[in-house]
Amino acid sequence: MPATRLVYVADREADILALRVRARDLERSADWLIRSQHNRALPDGERLWHRVTAGEPPGKISFKQAARQGQEARELRQRIWAQRFEWPDAARGVVSATCIVARESAPPPGVKPMESRVLSKREVADFEAAVQLIDWYPRVGR
Repeated sequence: MPATRLVYVADREADILALRVRARDLERSADWLIRSQHNRALPDGERLWHRVTAGEPPGKISFKQAARQGQEARELRQRIWAQRFEWPDAARGVVSATCIVARESAPPPGVKPMESRVLSKREVADFEAAVQLIDWYPRVGR
């Protein structure tokens, strides 16, 4: 099925370098999208999530958040950032990934802002591509 795109979607437990190295080394690996657990240190000492969100976001999304855990359903607005990074890999050089951060911009009073961070094998050329990846992860996107 050469026209079929396989996507491995995983929660924080899969945020490990070994998985990204194995995917890189496979001849025909699936795309992957992993909810980011670790705010990694970058070579210059800065932290990943801070670097990604340092500038103005390229765009915003809004969607209806379903009711959950004592919170009513509400309109949720998030700013979206995306940036590509490389991390050292002792075995073969580097492993590349795109980090995407979706941060709520105006939560209701007393409600913790919803922020989600994902890593993906895919490169993000524009805002629409970042939104597509956010939509791949059901707890992050619309």
